[in-house]
Amino acid sequence: MAGKQKGSDDMINDINITPMVDIMLVLLIIFMVTASIIVTPSIPVKLPSAATGEETKTKTVSIVITKDNKYFVEGKSIKLDKLEEYLKNKKLSLTNTDVKNKVVPYSPANNKDDIADSNKLATSLPTKLQIVIAADQKAYHGKVMNVVDILRKIGITDYAFSVEDKK
Repeated sequence: MAGKQKGSDDMINDINITPMVDIMLVLLIIFMVTASIIVTPSIPVKLPSAATGEETKTKTVSIVITKDNKYFVEGKSIKLDKLEEYLKNKKLSLTNTDVKNKVVPYSPANNKDDIADSNKLATSLPTKLQIVIAADQKAYHGKVMNVVDILRKIGITDYAFSVEDKK
């Protein structure tokens, strides 16, 4: 037994921490390996660099254009003609969610007209769907503009382009 001498009835004075250190090192290695897998993008693109790029606060939908000029939305391949329909449905689903969350509950201080007016206001509030476009450097400019045209056509004006920070 660790810390106990032969024939001695003394209590254990030392604790062997080597097994605990071994376990902690294994956990550290597992954490480092899984963290690098999580950070790696699923669709490899070489982003252009820009000195004025900034991090966006929220990302709702990501659109990737590869160097082969293929489109991916949220990691799934999609044809350009289906992109507009997909984004319209996504925008509609977000609008429906917002309307549910913005209904004013009844209280004695509110009369029926105030509640009806606030519910009309909730349904008329615009929901912004943020799009992040990550286009490979070698992707054709026209392919990127096709996506921007679709976004403007369906009323999405909140979009950004992914870039790598210039070093």
